[in-house]
Amino acid sequence: NCYFVLFSPVGAIILGAFVVYFVNEFLPPKFVATTISALNLIFPLFAKFLTSFESHSDEGSVQTSLYCKIALFRWVNTAFVITLITHFTSTLEKDENGMIPKVFEIFVADILMTNGLQIADPFGHLQKHIIAPRAKTQDAMNLAMSGTDYELAERYTNMTKLLFLAFWFNAIYPGAFFLCGIGFIFIFIADRFSLTRTWARTSKLGTSIADASRT
Repeated sequence: NCYFVLFSPVGAIILGAFVVYFVNEFLPPKFVATTISALNLIFPLFAKFLTSFESHSDEGSVQTSLYCKIALFRWVNTAFVITLITHFTSTLEKDENGMIPKVFEIFVADILMTNGLQIADPFGHLQKHIIAPRAKTQDAMNLAMSGTDYELAERYTNMTKLLFLAFWFNAIYPGAFFLCGIGFIFIFIADRFSLTRTWARTSKLGTSIADASRT
């Protein structure tokens, strides 16, 4: 189990890089940004599965471990991979194969897909409108109506991912900071909506995730 938990995130990063590479080679460039955003949405589920094999003393430690896994994957998948698969001579090109248009598309796809799916909350609607009315006991119905579970570690990486992307490409694309700011506004609106309307209550946590994020 130790080696599985240790090397699985690295394997997931390599697999995700190959997926993005093949999409970039065989599909129109606009699908690259969508693929990157989709992988960023899927990996937290796998990271949560891996973390379930670990032994932690409290929930703060669990969230810190989860944060490290998701942050590493999202930073590499969002910034490093697109840098590696883009030809150096195309870095400053203005067409769809250039670096700057790809970075812009990544920002747009990530902002719209992540926050749009969060606000739409399809799993929560499934629980409340399909599963809850068909529950056989009151406790089962209450559980289905309790709201969608979320991980604080994933919410932190959702912000640091955009910030890392902006800093990584700011030398050739200063407008990335502007897009990052817009992304933060969307995240604030989506998270406030989710906190008050769709998310379930979570455990009380300390400052371990904030400390890990700052370092």
